Amino acid sequence: RQGAGKTRTLAEFVNPAVEQGNFDEVVVIAGGEVSDPAELDPLTESKGNQGLLLLWDDIQKIDSEVFQRGLKRLREALKNDGRSLYVRATLRQEDIERTLPEGWGLENLQGWPERGGEREFWQEFTPVELEPLDKAASQQIVADAVEYFNLGADEDTLDAFTEQVHKADPTPFYITTVCANVQGTLTKHKVRQLPNVAVCLWGT
Repeated sequence: RQGAGKTRTLAEFVNPAVEQGNFDEVVVIAGGEVSDPAELDPLTESKGNQGLLLLWDDIQKIDSEVFQRGLKRLREALKNDGRSLYVRATLRQEDIERTLPEGWGLENLQGWPERGGEREFWQEFTPVELEPLDKAASQQIVADAVEYFNLGADEDTLDAFTEQVHKADPTPFYITTVCANVQGTLTKHKVRQLPNVAVCLWGT
């Protein structure tokens, strides 16, 4: 889900991982920056003797076949040099169906191993799902965002906004998008008019 914190979580993983000393190099790729598997070949030029950590954000933006072929090609090249490839990737919940093999969900990544082809490739990943904001976290982000955008909401309105967040889209993205688009003071009447999907209705 957009705005759920996938990119932040990916970034927070880097420092502890590097401190463990398992990698010579960390490379970050955003979305669909790669259109051909061969574009990953320069990543094998590092002369280290340990591993390469590849952080790939929003893999739903790249062709699934390019993603698979690119990683397989990179892994084989590194293996020939006695090095390992470690991959952390993010994928939006709403894009799982069109990214994973047909008929698959995240539960299949932990299912009975299937040898050969596309399904074996995906089962090398361990899925981690980010939980939506809980009510306490939502309440704090709502209060901070309303104050930042100077919307002058009273306590009843803040409570109503928090309830709307939980019904509609409990993510920081939704909260900040709402606050950035409200004109003037945020009132309970305006809260009742809020869309359920900020991305679609505001085109952000």
